[in-house]
Order: sequence, then C-alpha cells, then structure tokens
Amino acid sequence: MTSREPRFDPRQFWEQSLTDNFDLRGTGHPGLSAGYNERCYRLRALVLDQVLAKHRVPVAGRDVLDAGCGSGFFVEHYLDKGAHVTGVDLTDVAVERLRIRFPSAHFEVGDLSTWRPDKGYDLVSCFDVLFHIVDDAAWDTALTNLADAVKPGGWLVFTEHFFKQAPAGAAAHNRSRGREVYQAALIARGLAIHDERP
Repeated sequence: MTSREPRFDPRQFWEQSLTDNFDLRGTGHPGLSAGYNERCYRLRALVLDQVLAKHRVPVAGRDVLDAGCGSGFFVEHYLDKGAHVTGVDLTDVAVERLRIRFPSAHFEVGDLSTWRPDKGYDLVSCFDVLFHIVDDAAWDTALTNLADAVKPGGWLVFTEHFFKQAPAGAAAHNRSRGREVYQAALIARGLAIHDERP
C-alpha cells in the first residue's frame, strides 16, 4: 500500500494566505516583515518603470490588466500612473477588498488557467504568479490566456525565477520553469521577447 501526498489546492492556499495577511506578506514572503516585502515590491516596481520607459510603453490612459493582483500593490502602482486597471485574482478575499479600496478599477475572480479575457489590454502584468501555477497544463493554458489578453502592439510583463530545477526545500506552491521553456512558449503565442532584467 502506498500513501499519497494531499493534492495542492492553489485557491485554498492563496485564500488562506491573503486572509491571514492582506498585505505584501500574503503574496510575498509571509515569514519576513511587511517592510522587507514592501522593499522587494518597490524594487520590482522600479525595474518595471525602467523597462517601460526604455521601450516607451505608455501607461497613462491605457488599459492595464494586473493578472494575479493579490493585495493590490501593482493595481495602485498603475492607477497612480493614470491607467485604467482591471485586476484578476484567484481569491474572493482579494477581489472583495480591492473593489472597496480601488473603486475606479475593475476586478474579477478568476483562475488564469480558466479565465478568458473579454477584451484586449495595452499592458498585461503578471508579477510573482506564473511560478505559483504548479500544474504544467494549467500553466500552459494560463500563458495562452495572458497572451490572448495582449492587444496587437501591446506588452506582457511578468516575473519568473527561471530555475531549471526547483531548489532544495522549494515550497509546494512553487514550480519554476527554465528560460528556454518560456522563450518557446511566448514565441509560439506570437509574442516577441524584448527585454529581460534581473
């Protein structure tokens, strides 16, 4: 007789994480301080802004999708720049709280592997989400859905670890894929790779 590990339920995991910490610890590193997590997110935002400026990607007045919007850090970032923001998140808690906090934005509950865009966006942003999709088929479909959300001439920006193998002790909610996997998948979906930043 063999025992099986319980199946990882991403919706339940993230619902609990964000219920326990509806701040950047809920989407970042829960064992570290809110201040540390905020510095990490501010660094991501700085690099994002540098990349968008380099490629002359306008944000003000544009339609932006924040896929996996979590506790709303990038929603606020894009709203502050004058974007029209739609946020999609796997959890009810995120969508309910963000609707109250950012009434000018639009929010939807959706699993990126089943959610489909009902319009195109000038900028699709997916930060610290794709490596949390541990099922390869779900990841593949999620990437298709994100690519389909990008308007012609639009941009997809995302973060990924790019480990070819999971580091020792990697969490059950992490599944890194190598750079080559992403390159092939993005090109197959009609996207050109313009930049990469550490």
